[in-house]
Amino acid sequence: MNSSSFGFRHLRVTSTDGKKATRPCPCGYLGDASGRCRCTPQAIARYRSRVLAARGRQLARQGKPNAWLGPRETERHCAPDAAATELLRQAIARLALSARAYHRVLRVARSIADLAASEALCAAHVAEAIQYRRLDAAL
Repeated sequence: MNSSSFGFRHLRVTSTDGKKATRPCPCGYLGDASGRCRCTPQAIARYRSRVLAARGRQLARQGKPNAWLGPRETERHCAPDAAATELLRQAIARLALSARAYHRVLRVARSIADLAASEALCAAHVAEAIQYRRLDAAL
């Protein structure tokens, strides 16, 4: 374990594109040499317990993290409500999302819902996931 994992070794699984699955604190700068992190120890502890709880929900529901779900599993475990489905339809049309991108948005939205301790996958979760996708594409 390297010094930047901060006790998150089991959550630092990276996908094939090498992106980290979690951040070490709410702002993401804990341990950065620049000293940009201003998170309090209480905020870090709250954040970590929230992440661990979300991971626990994922493992209890499907036996693995959302990021590891295949297309059929994504359809089963990440089913959006009616408003979220309509938002996804609009995103597919406006952003020309592929099937792969659609499933990725669903998995991220499910993770956002898990962090919020929500069983339902609603439009707010999908909107946040789409926003992250658009930010990632801009970088």
